[in-house]
Amino acid sequence: MKNLNGIQSLSVVGIIFSIFVQITLFFIDKHIHNIWALYPSWALVFFVGYLVKKFGKDEDHEH
Repeated sequence: MKNLNGIQSLSVVGIIFSIFVQITLFFIDKHIHNIWALYPSWALVFFVGYLVKKFGKDEDHEH
């Protein structure tokens, strides 16, 4: 995760927590309709982070 920007890191953490929540709900026998929609949403957030990283300003330069 060293090469990811903040938005991409957020999406990776979101995917991990979504998986954890889905597994927890499975074991406590609860069901949420359309919980699968979280994954494409996090993928979209990751893609936005990629676009920001690729086309955003490079603020890592030295003066």
